[in-house]
Formats: sequence, structure tokens, C-alpha cells
Amino acid sequence: MEFDKKIIGNRIKTLRLENKMTQETLALLLGLKGKSSIANYEAGKIIPSDKIKLKLCDVFNCPIEYLMGISDDRVEFDYNDLEKKSKENGKKYKKELNSKGKSDTRNPNKSDLDKLQIGLSTKDYTNISDEQLKQIEDFAKFVLKDNKKEK
Repeated sequence: MEFDKKIIGNRIKTLRLENKMTQETLALLLGLKGKSSIANYEAGKIIPSDKIKLKLCDVFNCPIEYLMGISDDRVEFDYNDLEKKSKENGKKYKKELNSKGKSDTRNPNKSDLDKLQIGLSTKDYTNISDEQLKQIEDFAKFVLKDNKKEK
């Protein structure tokens, strides 16, 4: 599709210029023989192969979704950070319960997805958005609404 070629081309050019690279330098980093391929990618004449797309993402440290124009998010989602925040929130939750004299029935070392024990783990999936996590949480609450314990 022409539209995709233009988006990818614009993204490659923008990333290359932001990183102060010449077309020749980028071609060398990608293992290409010359700058003509880079010029053709940037002009939207051809689309890089999947292998080259992955190399571009490595060179520019961006997700494939950004390069392809699917997302405007230029930063890869850090699942280690998500797990760290989950553990921190678990510790805060446990501390809050303890201060109220209640016991913690949750396992603060597992994410909510992992605790469902239904074969879903954040470690098995890539690029889970906050919106998707919210949808999963809402769906689980909907399915389990009749099983909720009375307070």
C-alpha cells in the first residue's frame, strides 16, 4: 500500500535525522550495500523487508508499531517496570491492610493477570497497552461479579 510506504519512509527519515545519521551510515548499520535502499525507503518507493524493519527498530530503539505507523508511541513498553510497579503496589496494599488490622489474601509478587491462573501471563505477551490491561480487568470483574465476597 502506498500509504504504508510513505509512513514507514517518513518514520525512517525522521529517526535517521534525529540520530544525526547519513543514509550511508544507516545502510552500513543495516548491512546494506549502499545508501540507495535507504533513499528508496525514505521516498516511499519500497518497503524494507521484515528483517530490515527489525534491524531498524534495534538501531533506533523503537517498537515496530511505531516504525510501521500503527502507533505514535516511540518507547517500548517495559514489562520489567510493570512488574516492579506491581510489586511496589502490592507492598503498599499489604502495608495498608496491616495498618487496618486485616490480613493480606493477595500475593503481591504476581500481577493480577498471573493470579487469575487461566494461562495468561504478561511474560507471554508483548506490547500490552494500559487500555488492554483495563479491558482484561473489566472483563474478569464482569465474569466473576456473582462470585464476589460480601464485605
